[in-house]
Formats: sequence, C-alpha cells, structure tokens
Amino acid sequence: MFKVIINIRTVLIDFNSENFEEYLNYIESFKFYTNKPFEEKVEELFISILKIKGDWAHYDLITNENILIVDYDLLFTSTTLTDSDKKVIDMVLNTTKQLIENIKVSTVIDSHDIFKSDKDNNEDKGIILKLEKHGEVTTDHKEIETYLNNKNIKYSVVSKNSSHTESGAGGGGSELLLFIATTIASGVTWDMLKMGLSQIMPPFEGTTFKVLESYHFKRVRNIVANRSKIDKNELILIDFIKNEDEGLIQMVFKANKKYIYICCDTKYNTLVYKLSNKKIVKEMLESN
Repeated sequence: MFKVIINIRTVLIDFNSENFEEYLNYIESFKFYTNKPFEEKVEELFISILKIKGDWAHYDLITNENILIVDYDLLFTSTTLTDSDKKVIDMVLNTTKQLIENIKVSTVIDSHDIFKSDKDNNEDKGIILKLEKHGEVTTDHKEIETYLNNKNIKYSVVSKNSSHTESGAGGGGSELLLFIATTIASGVTWDMLKMGLSQIMPPFEGTTFKVLESYHFKRVRNIVANRSKIDKNELILIDFIKNEDEGLIQMVFKANKKYIYICCDTKYNTLVYKLSNKKIVKEMLESN
C-alpha cells in the first residue's frame, strides 16, 4: 500500500513589484492510499490541468518507497483572482477528485500497513548517490537500474524528484537518489561505478553526482524526525552536501507542506535547523 498526497495551490505573481513577489496559497489537499502505480498519473493530471488553464502551471513531485507528494501550482499573473480564475480552480479540483476516485483504495489506513522499516532495506552500510539532471522533465532511469542489476550491485531508491513548468516556455528537472550497498558481489569500486554511470549519462548534459554515507543519512533523519515530530518514513531526502574539510553535513528534507534544512557536525550536533519553504532551504544549502 502506498500513501499519496496531492496539493492544489495558487501562486499569485505581482509583476508590478520590484522582485515579482509571489503569494502562495493552498487551495485543497487530497490524501489517500493506493496499491496501483501513481507516478505516471502525475503527468496525466498535469496535462488535464493545462487543458483547463491553458498554461502558467507547474508541478513538483517527490517520492520514496512509502509516500508520494505532488504540489500542483496554478500560476496567475495578478494578485487578485477574477471570476474566470475561480472557475478554472473549481474545474481543476473536480478533475483531480475524479482521477482520485478511479485509483484510490482508502483515505484511512494504519501506517504500519504501508511504511517499510529500515530492516526491509538493503544492508545498512553503503552510500547514497544523487543523480541530478537539469532541464529534463522526466528522465528514464531504467538504463541505470539495468546497469546496476547487471553488475550485481545491490541498490534501492531513496527518493525521486521531478518538476514540470509551463509558463510560455516549458522547463523542469529530474533527480534520483539511490542507496548503493557496499557489499557489491562483483567487487565494483566507486571509481568503476562512477565511470560506468558516466557512460550512461552523457546524453543528458548537466548531470551531477553527489555521494553520502548511508549511516549519516539515517542518523540525521532521526534527529529531524524527533525535532519536527514527523514520522521518519514521511521525511524524504531531496538534497545533501558533505564538507569533508569543515566536518559538516547538510541535508534538505521534504514533508507535506514543509521543507527542512539541517546542518550538523560529524558528531551529529545540530548547528542549524530551519523549517521553511523550498526556495529558502535550497538557498541555505547552496550558500554554505
């Protein structure tokens, strides 16, 4: 069983302001459980939204093995909604409800029935590898998974993130975080692994690699879960930086309607903790 959260939001953009101020508002949130694949439905619903609105829309999808969260943003180039705008919002909500009715199993279920424990994952010792592709709305990761399987490399998906924007010109991005076990049957080293993945990724310009030891991720995630009072299974890792020279570990987690930035030293003492929006926590990560 899989938990899905869909948030329909409006973003009012003030083009008369100096910095094009944006005003975000959550219109409605849908939470349900399903045993059917849902990722492909995200783009399907976005296309339906575009047919209703025309353009000026965006979605941001993040998922792990337990939960999928997608925020759909309806972008308006005014700080006041017209009657026509409100009609568009109502049509989007009705379309979303219809899609959910066709796929949901339940709106209430015991979390123990869906959340996989850490014991279900591959071995605890390993690395988390982030593959990031800018400008690619949906990147097909099957070739990467095929390569890892052929090399007998044990792995699991930590999180997947994709976004799509239509506002005159289309754009987006795609990110994949993988857990790679250190006990690799074929004896492939990290250098060999990176070389092999690099041979797969060249067609996608702008791809970057990041690496973090898995035990750091789990320790820091537990700190965030305890401090935020959010179930650790609903904290989705979306980015990280490990600074060996300064002995710092920085991570950004996504939960429903929340982004969390944390910076720790290697003894897991919390130096900075911030719960805010995506833009601010990303800026904090990139500025350090």
